[in-house]
Amino acid sequence: MQDCDAVIVAALLRNHVFQGYYPSSEIGEVPTFAQTLVQPSEQNTIQPFTAITGGQYNGLIKNGDDINVLSGEFTVSKVTEAVRFG
Repeated sequence: MQDCDAVIVAALLRNHVFQGYYPSSEIGEVPTFAQTLVQPSEQNTIQPFTAITGGQYNGLIKNGDDINVLSGEFTVSKVTEAVRFG
């Protein structure tokens, strides 16, 4: 893997990890915006994460019994397993 590829993969993975703790019992029908671990310095033409000061945010929203993640790229993903670190 080339260095550029490693940077892109690392940023992609950090975009799927949130800072803080968001228990499903506190997520409602109005999005809760959670900051990811990706930073603006990781934005490039291949991986165009939103250039927001302080990092990327994604929305967490309750959908029936499920929790969904709303990304800045207009995708909706169902949380299948949540893990708390620390």
